[in-house]
Amino acid sequence: MIIAGKFNGDNWLELQRAQHQVYGEALNILRYENEKSYKAATFILMVDEDPIYDSIFSLRHPIDHRTMQDAHDHMAAVWRKKNRYLQPDLFIEATVEDMAKDWLEWLRKEVSMWSRDCPWLVRMVCLIIVQQNVKRGYEAEEALQLELERLYPLADA
Repeated sequence: MIIAGKFNGDNWLELQRAQHQVYGEALNILRYENEKSYKAATFILMVDEDPIYDSIFSLRHPIDHRTMQDAHDHMAAVWRKKNRYLQPDLFIEATVEDMAKDWLEWLRKEVSMWSRDCPWLVRMVCLIIVQQNVKRGYEAEEALQLELERLYPLADA
């Protein structure tokens, strides 16, 4: 995770650091929630399953964190923008642990809905995992980022 503001007013570093401390856990949520949903997503999209996915998932193929960093950082910023912690003077009593826990709970809930609401996101994440650091994976990373920016805009309306 890159600790940096992503939208106007996104400057509470303690909150960004709280998210950074649980970066690995957040990546695991992105990975495993989508892996769990892969079969359902392919069914909804009416596409054939790729046999490579099952073999990679069963081996728990290691993931290069950089492949999911942009997606993670975007979702982290979306949570910060939607979250009450953006007004730190009102919530000084919130601990770093509380902030991190709330962030991970929100991410898990949001990503778990993708198989129903946005199954193409599930397939993109899975493609990134099995094709990491090669052309097809890079293309999936870019497509995922564009889609997240469309579905979860950070610009003020």
